[in-house]
Amino acid sequence: MEPRQWIVNAYTLAFAALLLSVGSLSDRVGRRRIFAAGVAVFTLASLACALAPSAGFLIVSRAAQGTGGALVMGTALALIAAAYDGAPARARNTAIGLFAAAALGPLVGGAVVDGWGWRYIFVLNLPLGVTILAGTWLRLTESKAKAGGRLDTAGLILGALLLFSLNYALLNGPMDG
Repeated sequence: MEPRQWIVNAYTLAFAALLLSVGSLSDRVGRRRIFAAGVAVFTLASLACALAPSAGFLIVSRAAQGTGGALVMGTALALIAAAYDGAPARARNTAIGLFAAAALGPLVGGAVVDGWGWRYIFVLNLPLGVTILAGTWLRLTESKAKAGGRLDTAGLILGALLLFSLNYALLNGPMDG
């Protein structure tokens, strides 16, 4: 795979490998804590991407972004559910709809790249990340799963490796035949 493909795929591989494990981890450690860590990792990795001096540095930074993205996405819906527990269904649905609007990010990113250049798609994440991080600590309460239990570390590692391998094969299959 050439470097340009790794710049895109490094995010996807890290995200896909970790997403399943994050939910289980956040149930035990705390959803707000994992979400905040994810936003911080994603934001710092975005800064690293924007300042990347080489393709290799950008690839590693994109993998870090994927890690942060998995931490965020693996906990966000559970946090919304906890924050709107007992609230009218309309309020919860609105919050979930706003969360789903994040899917518009790639469209905005495409316009930014066309207008200003690729580094600015990462710069845009910086004020958003800082704002979300502040809101997380000021407005969200911690939530965990009611029933704990032992964390299956070996299962989480094997699951992450399996998902990484599967996604790697799907990303490289067309080129490798």
